[in-house]
Amino acid sequence: MNQLCEDGNNPVINVFNDKISQLFPKNTAESMRHYARFNSLVNLETLLNADNNPSLILEKDGKRVKSIFTTINDIDNACKILGNISTLPPDKIKFMGKVFTPLLSEKLDGTLTTTWLAEKYAAVFGKPITPKQILENYCNYLEDSGILESEQTYTRTEKHYKIASIITLDNLDNLKSNLIESSNANDSGVDSCLEQLQNHSIQLGFTDRFYEYDNRIIIVDELKSILLGESNHQK
Repeated sequence: MNQLCEDGNNPVINVFNDKISQLFPKNTAESMRHYARFNSLVNLETLLNADNNPSLILEKDGKRVKSIFTTINDIDNACKILGNISTLPPDKIKFMGKVFTPLLSEKLDGTLTTTWLAEKYAAVFGKPITPKQILENYCNYLEDSGILESEQTYTRTEKHYKIASIITLDNLDNLKSNLIESSNANDSGVDSCLEQLQNHSIQLGFTDRFYEYDNRIIIVDELKSILLGESNHQK
C-alpha cells in the first residue's frame, strides 16, 4: 500500500500494490528496475486520470487533504506501456507462441512435458528435436526468466511445465486479470488497504474521512467496484 506520509498528504493510493509486489519478481537487479519503473508508470497514469478517478478526502482543523486512488485501468495502461519492452530472445518468443501456448491449450491439466513439447516442435517446424534439447534450449531459460514454472511429483518422472504465476515484462497482460480474479477471491488486498487507510487517518487525527467520485460522496462498496473497473462506473 502507498501509505499516507507524515501529514496524511500522499497524492496516490494504490490499493493493489501489495498484490502486485507479490506477483512481480524482484530477484535480480534488472527485474527490480522494471518493478520500480512499473510503479512509477502506475503513479503517473493515476495522476493523469485524477479528474476521473475516485479520491479519499481527509479533513482536520479546517485542513482538507485529497489523495487519488489508482484504478485497475491505470494499471492496465501502465502494463501496455511497459509491455512494449520484451527481454526474451526472438527464438524463445517464437517457441512460446508456436509450440508451448498452442500445445498447452490441448492439455486438460495445464502442464506440459519436454517429451510432448519435442513432439509438438517437430510437428510445427518439420525437424526433429530431443526432449533434452527442449529442456536445455528453451524450458530452462524460460523458467529462469520467470515465464514458466515446473513441478515434479513422485508419480511423475519428468518435470511438467506451466505458465508461471508471477508477472514479468513478457506476460504483463496477465496482471490485470490476476488482480481481478484475486479480488473476487477476497485476496487482492483492497479491503486490507482500505482498513489500513482508515486506521492511519484516525492515528493522524483526521476527524472526517470520505470517498468522492464524480463530484459526489460514495460508499466503500461503490469505491471498490470503481477501482476494479466495472463497466457501469466508467465515465
